[in-house]
Amino acid sequence: DMKAQRQLIEQKASVLSALSSPARLCIVKTLTEEGEKTVGEITNCMGLSQSSISQQLAKLKSCQLVEVRREGNMSFYRCTRKDVKTLLETLFKMDDHS
Repeated sequence: DMKAQRQLIEQKASVLSALSSPARLCIVKTLTEEGEKTVGEITNCMGLSQSSISQQLAKLKSCQLVEVRREGNMSFYRCTRKDVKTLLETLFKMDDHS
């Protein structure tokens, strides 16, 4: 029905919105390609500080695009979603027609 369709479109738009930030896109791309990482291991994304990376990871976690595993005082982030990996692979294969 129309209501369910509308909810689905809003849900997909929120995923695209979360990935629309260059920093968040870089983080998710890194995690899908390289596997689990700590905040300190992700700092090569867009030249961001660790605190900025942490803020971006919190947003991605709230959208269920990344998961966190705690071990002692360390947090390990990962993106194991095959659909997200496929989306990013498709995105980066696209020709840039700008």
